[in-house]
Amino acid sequence: MSFTMAHTILLPHPISKVFPALSESQHMERLQKLTPEAQTFTLLPFDHVQLPATGLASFSLPDHPKSAEGLPRPLTMEAIPANANVKNGHVVERVKFEFSGVATQLFGLVKSPISVSGAQIVDTRSRTVLYESVEGAGLKILKARTCEEVVMEDGKEGTKVKETVWGTCPVYLVWLVKMIAPGLHQKAMDSYHNLFE
Repeated sequence: MSFTMAHTILLPHPISKVFPALSESQHMERLQKLTPEAQTFTLLPFDHVQLPATGLASFSLPDHPKSAEGLPRPLTMEAIPANANVKNGHVVERVKFEFSGVATQLFGLVKSPISVSGAQIVDTRSRTVLYESVEGAGLKILKARTCEEVVMEDGKEGTKVKETVWGTCPVYLVWLVKMIAPGLHQKAMDSYHNLFE
């Protein structure tokens, strides 16, 4: 079964500070650990993949697509040499990772171990991150995160961060995912401000 959710936040920091914190590999562990389920985190060896000539911009502007159909899949994209000479597109780093922990459900009454494998690619030109993960119970997620420079009410530079998540899960998890996941996604994004304290 499939599901989709989206959330947008405003951060009172310039995009030059926000985008690296939400896209660069050296910040991934801190970002993932904003969610309590990510208790251990491991960066795996990276490789390189080819983006289309338009990068990820065509998949994210002006709005994220309604479905994940046609989006690149960071986990399964073909690896290419970092110095590959590509005619249509450009080469970017693919960061691979794993994290694990314990997920609590039903107000803490049920605790389940989780293990997640994932990969992300970043298009710095469109300020877009595409993240894909697979959880051991069969939950699969593709997430697009875009950052846009804005002027805050006080006149200072800020950043609008939008995330759209497309996912699939086994039938027995549908109700739980559709009821709980949007709130967890919003809570995780609302905690992004902690990265700048």
